[in-house]
Amino acid sequence: MATILDLGTDTTNLDIFAYNTGDGQFLRTAQSFSFSDIPTITGAEGNIKCTGAGTGPEITVRIETDNANKPSGTLAHANLTATIAGFADQTFAWKTVTFTTTTLSSGIKYWLVFKATTESGTPTPAYWIAGASSALAGHAYSEYNVGGSGAWSTVAAQDAAIRISGSLLGAVKDYALFL
Repeated sequence: MATILDLGTDTTNLDIFAYNTGDGQFLRTAQSFSFSDIPTITGAEGNIKCTGAGTGPEITVRIETDNANKPSGTLAHANLTATIAGFADQTFAWKTVTFTTTTLSSGIKYWLVFKATTESGTPTPAYWIAGASSALAGHAYSEYNVGGSGAWSTVAAQDAAIRISGSLLGAVKDYALFL
């Protein structure tokens, strides 16, 4: 399948995630997206690097529904969750997950969420996700969540560097022939 959404990258540190803030709260990062055509999703990528020496924790990547312009915590479909193995690369690189092929609805806002698979202990190091090369119309800013509390906050006036793969089915037109 092809890339159907590519926000590009400028390799600046946009947001940290999979990180214990010191009080037991873990940071998450999410990026909103929607399609005007019907999307069939097969995978996703984030341009991510490790923050320090050693291997960071596994990363869960999920596509969630929207709730009042924030990630809802609810999967858009049970197939849309996968794991990136922990890694130690300190240079931005595209980290990829594959989903079981799933069709979503057009014109609906969804969220690509990155979080530590296990949110306990003190993961050292954590991860940075890169900023996109430019904020694109129709896409919200990257946002973060502390500890899954639902308290999502805008990080910066910039999108996260993500890609979504799959295919797009053009809108179905209803035609009638009158004789």
